[in-house]
Amino acid sequence: MSDSRDFKIESAMSRIMGDFPLDMKEEESDFSKDLLLLFLYEYRMFNQSFTHAAKEYGKGGDFNKAMSKVMGFESEQEFNNVMFLREVMRFINSTSEISDIVRVYAKQPELARTRLKNLLSEHSL
Repeated sequence: MSDSRDFKIESAMSRIMGDFPLDMKEEESDFSKDLLLLFLYEYRMFNQSFTHAAKEYGKGGDFNKAMSKVMGFESEQEFNNVMFLREVMRFINSTSEISDIVRVYAKQPELARTRLKNLLSEHSL
């Protein structure tokens, strides 16, 4: 482990796994597990996008400078900011979708389960 955060992450994951089986109906427990699977998948996708964005748009360079001019940005920094956000926007949208599913669950649990299952199947989970 390279720093204390690695240990904290491992510890948090162990505590989460220690919570199972959940003390609730199987259908509710399955929803919770499916939600965790989706969170973990989306976090992994975020890491890939974030790594790419940090490498490509977190630094200056002749290519980004030229592209910013061609695309009509006022500066290379503005171009880098927009492109960085474009890279991580999927994560922003997916966390919003996950939040919406949890909100829907309170009133329409079957609809929430269906939406969650559909998202999981889109990602072959």
